[in-house]
Amino acid sequence: MQDDSYSLTLRPRKWDSLKLLLGSAVFTGLGLWMTTQNWWGYPIAAFFALCALVALAQFLPGSTYLRLTAEGFTMAVMYRQKKTPWEMIDGFFVIDLKSSTGTLMQMVGYNYRPEIQSTSPLHPRNAGLTPCDNAIPDSIHSMPAHELTDLMNTCLASFTNRPGEPPDAVE
Repeated sequence: MQDDSYSLTLRPRKWDSLKLLLGSAVFTGLGLWMTTQNWWGYPIAAFFALCALVALAQFLPGSTYLRLTAEGFTMAVMYRQKKTPWEMIDGFFVIDLKSSTGTLMQMVGYNYRPEIQSTSPLHPRNAGLTPCDNAIPDSIHSMPAHELTDLMNTCLASFTNRPGEPPDAVE
């Protein structure tokens, strides 16, 4: 992976966006139907109509993706891009998001290198709340968390000439 022209773009599953769009459309319709009974239907319909617009935006080309290149990775959500160079990253690992009934979902988390962490004004506050400095939302790619973690650590090791080993297991 030492090629400077390396580029891999991961996009969300269209089926997940379609489920959100259809569900939002149904609840928007129910909210509009409720307006015949009482005024509570208006805010319900407005909220779910906004949800439908967000889901619809994920179908637009280039609005949502995760792109890996030799320089770093770019996360794009609704056309807002965040580029992160590999040199800033210490390692990638899987985060289990839990509830009282067990694991809800898994995400890919990552930590910045120690010299980067100290410059962030929010790092001391976040350190007690989360096991990572940042995370890659699962809504912008279609890979399982473990596979994406392996791919990201491989890119990190290849493009920085240092190992991208995940830290100790994070719960």
